[in-house]
Amino acid sequence: MHLTDINVLIAILSGVIGIYAGYKKALSEAKGDGENEAKIIIMLENLTESYKKMDVKLDASIDDRHQIREAIGVHETQIKALLGEVKDIKENCKECRKKCD
Repeated sequence: MHLTDINVLIAILSGVIGIYAGYKKALSEAKGDGENEAKIIIMLENLTESYKKMDVKLDASIDDRHQIREAIGVHETQIKALLGEVKDIKENCKECRKKCD
């Protein structure tokens, strides 16, 4: 073998080793990127699930508020009716007392 043959062989071996090292580095970086992307995807899925749960709770809260408003309206009507009846009773008592005196 001549010196140039040895240089060519060393160059080929160095190139193969360099390509292999680059491949391993790219593979490990891809693995790291994949792990990061997987974490991001899982976080997004969790956020989506949480959003859906909050949306359901918000809808339930809106329904509950509506029912409370309706109940308050009914109670206000009943209170007004009772106050009217109390007023009528007081007037009747005044009339009765006038008759008794």
